[in-house]
Amino acid sequence: MRAAGCGFRPRLAHAQTTVRVLSLLAALLLLGYAGTARAQAPAPVPPAEPRPWADGVSEHAQSLALQAYDQGNAEFVESRFAQAVARYREALAHWDHPAIRFNLAVCLINLDRPIEAREALDRALAFGPAPLGAELHQQALTYKKLLDGRLTELTIRCDEPGAEVSLDGKLVFTAPGSFRSWVEPGEHQLVATKPGFLTHSETLRLAPGTSETVAVRLVAFTATTRTIRRWDTWRPYAVGGAGIVVAGLGGIAYALAARDYAAYDEAVSAACPRGCDRIEATVLASARARRDRADVAQTTAISMFVLGGALAVAGGLGLYLNLPRTEVVTPTVTPTIMTRPGGGLLGVDVRF
Repeated sequence: MRAAGCGFRPRLAHAQTTVRVLSLLAALLLLGYAGTARAQAPAPVPPAEPRPWADGVSEHAQSLALQAYDQGNAEFVESRFAQAVARYREALAHWDHPAIRFNLAVCLINLDRPIEAREALDRALAFGPAPLGAELHQQALTYKKLLDGRLTELTIRCDEPGAEVSLDGKLVFTAPGSFRSWVEPGEHQLVATKPGFLTHSETLRLAPGTSETVAVRLVAFTATTRTIRRWDTWRPYAVGGAGIVVAGLGGIAYALAARDYAAYDEAVSAACPRGCDRIEATVLASARARRDRADVAQTTAISMFVLGGALAVAGGLGLYLNLPRTEVVTPTVTPTIMTRPGGGLLGVDVRF
């Protein structure tokens, strides 16, 4: 129906109405046919939920993993955590399932092995809440947060090709590269070595609940040489000189002994040209005293000759052994860290 000002056109209106009705019926028929066709088709199957943690794991492997997992759970209930860990690791050898990783982490926490527990939690949370369920997923996040507050996240980087980086005596990587791990707080020894470079040795003092990054830079050096001796230069000369002096004194003693012997012989010859009897022997008592003194002097001289000769030989041998020799000097560098309120001080100790 239209407004009066526009005029009426009943026939046209009726014709238009008829066309609309026919068009509606045709549309209904088409819809009915389409609906019948769809009803005759099979209902679509919803796609299976993706399980990336099961990709490539056969049903047989899954069955073996579940058996070991159940055994681990039985040990866990009895608080035999070490045995449960062994069963869970056996299960993981067949199927690395996040739920197995979660139970393993809980056992390791009870065994006070926080670093291994932290690594197991990382693997358990790798696929989000789907494999664990919302409740266990939240528990895993809580355990992870608690362990993060107890441990230190350490990252070590070194760009020098071929440098070997060790932490607490264990080789962790060969540069260039980096190493990242959770470690117990406290002191740790970091060492980096490479031929032709100064050895980098550093004591790390790590606090719990922190993240530390250490960049290792090695310093190349040119080998230097120095001349060294076993002893001070003067020592062999002093020993040899002492031997000569002692031998010289022995010569003087020997000369004095020879003089006294000669004097004794002269006294005896003068007093007893034809031999001495007892009375004359008494007269020669003073001459015998000189002979006795000559005996002592001669013995002393011989002793001094021996001692002086030994010292002289020792001095000569010392001169040979003390000949200068060349040594390659390898310097080492040790970073030192001194802490103080409001900051710290980093130094380098280089030793040759």
